[in-house]
Amino acid sequence: MEGGRKRRSFERGDDPPFSLLPIPLQPSTLAGYLFATRTGSSLHVSRVAVAPDRRRRGVARALLAAAATPSKRGARPPLALTLHVDPANAGAVALYRAAGFEDDGRLPDYYSTGRDAARMLLTP
Repeated sequence: MEGGRKRRSFERGDDPPFSLLPIPLQPSTLAGYLFATRTGSSLHVSRVAVAPDRRRRGVARALLAAAATPSKRGARPPLALTLHVDPANAGAVALYRAAGFEDDGRLPDYYSTGRDAARMLLTP
């Protein structure tokens, strides 16, 4: 979309349509990251990953909290965060619920036939 609206918006200094929020452990080591895409006034979290040796230490929760706050001065925080999670992933579901996410429906056959995804929503 060369010269399109999204590019001009980004050049004006608005938030880009995606976010990558790293939490560095040391200069050469990454403790975790979150990848999200802005869709209108919401932010859809596509991926949260934490290094195995840093799990259960608040890294993922810090990443989710950072995603819910504005990235620059004067920027508006997202009105909602959304994500999709495998309901069988009890650890991830517990993390998201502890962070304030609520169930917001199911996505049938999201992962494969018969494997639905839970849709979750956080309104900060």
